[in-house]
Amino acid sequence: MSLALGVHVGQQNMTMLEMRTLWKELDEARVDWISAWDHFYEAPPANGTQDHFEALTTLGALAADTRHARLGCLVFYVGYRNPASLAKAAATLAAASTAATVLHLANRQIRTLENLYKDNDA
Repeated sequence: MSLALGVHVGQQNMTMLEMRTLWKELDEARVDWISAWDHFYEAPPANGTQDHFEALTTLGALAADTRHARLGCLVFYVGYRNPASLAKAAATLAAASTAATVLHLANRQIRTLENLYKDNDA
């Protein structure tokens, strides 16, 4: 049995330069994975007064800055993002990264979204 060690870096309360420096240090230390999150606001909410960065763009920077750690996001919510667009973005991140990219999706409102897409097909 092997143990994987990763670090979740919620992309807030630090500048992008500070985050990129941290990722490089973690990657050089050979952590197994580094993740971001898919929040559109600070946690807890701070009325937009803190640095907080979007997940897919953040993962693109992470892919450019790391060589060893697997990349991922602690659950993309398909209610925020079109699943086809998200899948294409994940494929692009995987191509840009020299390590693996992990994609996790969540949806608690399947019926609502099914009806939304059905209505939009008309």
